[in-house]
Amino acid sequence: MTNATTPPVQVRVLGAVAALVDGQPVALGGPVRRALLARLVAARGHPVSADRLVEDLWGGAPPAKPVAALQAHISHLRRVLGPGHDPLPRSAAGYALNLPVAAVDAWAFEDAVTRAVTAPHDRLRHLGQALERWRDPLPDIDRYPWAAIESDRLGELRRTAVEQYAETALELGAPVAPLIASLSDIVAADPGRERAVGLLARARYRADGPADALAVIRRSRQYLATELGLDPGPALRAAEHEILTGTAGPARDRAPIADHVRPAELGVLLDEAGRAARGETRLTWLAGEPGAGKTHLTTLLAGALEGDGWQVARGNCPEVDGAPPGWPWIEILDALAHTDPDGTATMTSRLAVPGTGLDTFGLARSLTRHLGRIAADRPLLLVFDDMHRADEPTLHLLRLTLAALRTRPLLAVATYRPTEAGSELAAVRAATNACPGRQLRLAPLTDDGIARLVRECGVVALAPEDMALLVARTDRNPLFVREFALLIADRGVRALHHDVPAGIADVLHYRIHTLPEATVAVLSAAAVLGREADLDVLAAMCGTDLESLLEPLEPALRARLLEEPAPERIRFTHNLVRETLYAGQSRLRRTRLHGAALAALSALRPAEVAATAHHAALAATPSTAHHAVAHLTAAARRADALGARADAVTLWGAAVSAHEMSTVVPEDGLLPLLTGYVGALAHTGDVVTARVVRQRAVDLARRIGDPPALAAALTSWSAPVTWTVRVDDEPDRRILDPVQSLLATTALGDHDRVLLLVTAVFELEGADSVAALAAARRAHALARGTAGAGLRCRALNALGFVAYGPDLVAQRRDIAAELLTVAGDAGDAAYQAQAHFQWFLAAAADTELDEARRHAELAVRYAAGRQLSQLLGVVELFRALVRLLAGDEDGAQRGYDTVAAQLEAEGTASARWIGTVGRISVATARDDFAPLVAELSALESARPHSVRFPLVLALLDSGEHERARQLWRAQRPFRRDYYWLAMTCLRARAAARLADTATARDCHAQLLPFSGRIAGLDSGSFHAGPVDAALAETAALLGDADSAHRFHDAAETLTATVSAQLHDPAWAAWR
Repeated sequence: MTNATTPPVQVRVLGAVAALVDGQPVALGGPVRRALLARLVAARGHPVSADRLVEDLWGGAPPAKPVAALQAHISHLRRVLGPGHDPLPRSAAGYALNLPVAAVDAWAFEDAVTRAVTAPHDRLRHLGQALERWRDPLPDIDRYPWAAIESDRLGELRRTAVEQYAETALELGAPVAPLIASLSDIVAADPGRERAVGLLARARYRADGPADALAVIRRSRQYLATELGLDPGPALRAAEHEILTGTAGPARDRAPIADHVRPAELGVLLDEAGRAARGETRLTWLAGEPGAGKTHLTTLLAGALEGDGWQVARGNCPEVDGAPPGWPWIEILDALAHTDPDGTATMTSRLAVPGTGLDTFGLARSLTRHLGRIAADRPLLLVFDDMHRADEPTLHLLRLTLAALRTRPLLAVATYRPTEAGSELAAVRAATNACPGRQLRLAPLTDDGIARLVRECGVVALAPEDMALLVARTDRNPLFVREFALLIADRGVRALHHDVPAGIADVLHYRIHTLPEATVAVLSAAAVLGREADLDVLAAMCGTDLESLLEPLEPALRARLLEEPAPERIRFTHNLVRETLYAGQSRLRRTRLHGAALAALSALRPAEVAATAHHAALAATPSTAHHAVAHLTAAARRADALGARADAVTLWGAAVSAHEMSTVVPEDGLLPLLTGYVGALAHTGDVVTARVVRQRAVDLARRIGDPPALAAALTSWSAPVTWTVRVDDEPDRRILDPVQSLLATTALGDHDRVLLLVTAVFELEGADSVAALAAARRAHALARGTAGAGLRCRALNALGFVAYGPDLVAQRRDIAAELLTVAGDAGDAAYQAQAHFQWFLAAAADTELDEARRHAELAVRYAAGRQLSQLLGVVELFRALVRLLAGDEDGAQRGYDTVAAQLEAEGTASARWIGTVGRISVATARDDFAPLVAELSALESARPHSVRFPLVLALLDSGEHERARQLWRAQRPFRRDYYWLAMTCLRARAAARLADTATARDCHAQLLPFSGRIAGLDSGSFHAGPVDAALAETAALLGDADSAHRFHDAAETLTATVSAQLHDPAWAAWR
């Protein structure tokens, strides 16, 4: 019998495949049944389709009735494994093994290894327990290719676990003899595995001395040089250096960690620091809600590392608007200024001085050199606080700089609030996955952590019932615990029971209003300035001098509501303190205080345009709003120049609101504000709002009767266009008509004419391909004759967009190459990203997959903000498409669905369409569209002709021939855009199956020039099969049997060639 903790059904694949029910072995049957069970274990609980199981079990020699045979084997396994419970449920996606993780030894092994990674304080025990489970997997069925792959995967996981165990044991000074045995086996099998070699050398050093340790490294060096032509990497060189210098002993004990409020999390961060110190740039994302203790934890980390000789710098993303773009980097550079004052001043000026644009890549290169020099001297910790509020320059510089540093001893820790993090931060987190590191989320405090924090606040002990009440009222949030504990220390434990309402704001309000009235007044003024404030600015706001200001500040410092991060600067200990003070003031009082802040900053910090704009907006009244417009416009232009697009949107929107509030500015002054707003919205990807604001600008310009202003309004969409920016199927005549009217005038200059033609292209594309192509060509020709690189970028973007369709196939690479050159000359990273994206599509269309992947990754490298999110989605769609071409249909669909879910979470209108594209692509690969009838019918009903051809094929596959013929009677050619080739192939297949000779002949003629391609690859996201497969079907209908055979063979050859390429190890790893 099993005990209470043992699952009633257990499956074992570590060693021979076996199963136990209630602790007793059961008869699984022959090798096919054991292989079937192991195949479902390898899927790790995900469903596997019947077709895939048949292929994996019998390969090219299935039984006469494979599905029936499979079902018989499934039924047997159900009987022996699941009396009263079905462990092998079937869904639409296939069969899955439905057991808890603990019931399957391979799953439990993998889970134990994974848990060990997130439990540094108990890692040795977790890893030891995991490794005790280990047996060589699947020895009795390793003739199956999939079994060999799964065995290799589990073997690699075991080798990694051994290395992690050894590394932890060495750090803790554990006995080394067991480590030497396990590491020696790994190194003997792979002498080039440098991590294992370095660990074995350290273990040998401690057991046998430096000679044996250096012999281990020498053998690895010889193997790397003779077999691979490589030198040892940084980690192995570091191990050799430690041995030669006698520093390869046990890491020093960090016993004080256990005394901290969060010992486990601090241990994780110190572990990351230890890895970084050995010569590897690492990044940890630290997530936690307000008050969870992110700042406290990183402060403890900084203190511990400074004690070890590290250099530390911190940058904060301000909780309120008004800081210059890239502010965290300015703070970090200031903190490190003593290392290179001149170099730091130069870099800081490129971020902080108004009136200059931001060369992000140039600054990233300078930052890389600067930080690299600092880290070469001593390890470096960079802390980025509140990255959920980070602007584009901050995020882009972080991504580029860490990618370039790589082998420097540097640890970056970036904190953020998960519930406030937007898609831009999510995109950067995804884009930095290549940088080694951790994702750490702060959990609520443990009982021990609460007790320690209470003692830190001066409360010696709490009775159990008082502690239980404290836990209930604070929900284990460290800030809330701290504030209640300080209140208890001041008022006694009765405060916990009677004095204060439950909310933290009420606790803070209570503590604040026990302070002297003069102190509360100064704190209220400081709250308007933000979480931090310079004392000279605060004194000017309060109409006093520095000496007189200090007296009212002292009580707040003693109460630990304020701290002093630097001379003559104060900081609220938590932003919730500032928020409580700010929210407690009337709107009238806040407006007056913002006015005082504006006056103080204008006098003392006139260069801080973002801060003055922030206060000008919040101090505005109808009679003063025109002043706010001027401040906000200057700050918005500055944000645009630095690429801080989200900030620019906020500032332009505030400028428009201030203009509307003003009673003294003329109406036409609104036009430049609206056009600036459109450009910023376009850059953030808010297509709908950008179109609404642009239409407002157009209507205003027409009402005023100002043709140049109308041209500026119509052409205000200044961002690169990756996908369509129309919201309806048909062009918007309210935009297109005035564009065409202005183009018909002779007084128009070439600059405006090019921009108007570009605007026309993006209204016409997909609806009138002929007119869109003509406008794009004309814009390109005119732009080439001008000196403006920015103008040429927009024209080339339009021409390249039209080239997504079938009309400029031969010119796609040339257009992309020209755009890349022009954008590089202009220093415009967004258009460089667009150029690489266009090149990616061109290469994919030609089935040059290595080239396509390279340019897709370069597009991601140059992108930032919303464009980065879009292009990461492009890469993931391409990854899903590659999986499909490699034969992994289930993995491909999961990839499409993941991207669709991400886009839907971001509110992208096309999210559902992406999932549908994936299902159409998979249906093409499986040659079965029947499961899509309902989904495609709904789409076709909502948007006629959008999915008519795959819907007709689905109806034919499901036996609804009459309905298919009814739909077919009203069919028409698909629009000539990025899906034209894929949809035309599906149209050709439908025509062939319906014996529509005329349509088949038309499709055949149109598809012939695309023979040798895979339809849909030119979109980077769609799969409609080889064009030759469609040509084979149309040729057969048209009576050309020889051509049909030739096309069929060509399609088979292309499919096999691409599949073989994608099973290369480099591609297999990327998939």
